[in-house]
Amino acid sequence: KFKEIGVRKERPPWTMASGRISDVEYDMWQLYMDANLYARACTELLKKAGVCILDRKTCFVGLERDGIAMALELARQTGASAAFATKKRGGAEIVEFDLSSIERFVPVVDVHTAGTTYARIYTALGGSERIADTALAFVNRSGNDKFLTIPHLADNPCRHLAEWRIIALVETDEPGWEMKDCPPHILKRMYIA
Repeated sequence: KFKEIGVRKERPPWTMASGRISDVEYDMWQLYMDANLYARACTELLKKAGVCILDRKTCFVGLERDGIAMALELARQTGASAAFATKKRGGAEIVEFDLSSIERFVPVVDVHTAGTTYARIYTALGGSERIADTALAFVNRSGNDKFLTIPHLADNPCRHLAEWRIIALVETDEPGWEMKDCPPHILKRMYIA
């Protein structure tokens, strides 16, 4: 269905939020525009994760913009809570939510590539042991079923070592390239476009 509505698009090379270069984009706004299909995608993601009913002590957490609707819809379907983090100086923070009663946080992202969003959510939650070891995504383009945050890397705001299992509706191996590894034909198209 994602293919039918134009979620996956080949386009001129561009730099993704992860800093990687790609000529494939997953335009999740196409899914967002169809509320029924968005709800259905969340239902299917929950089925794949083996999640049915939760309580308000579980909280889905996304990063502002893309993650807000996803966290909210997942919470609506399961009876859980929802919150979001806002970007702030290379990291993120949770604002205006009282999360003291939350026992488990589940990170969510629409498209997983390199894990920058998960690392930001992890940091915003203070690296809490209450963060689940599973994260949810509509698309996992990393080619890996796990994501490991490594502290003290320049592009990783996480201060602690953490590992998540990634559960996604769509699994693909299109992570893009670091600038130093980008094929010449892609770089050439990037600078022409």
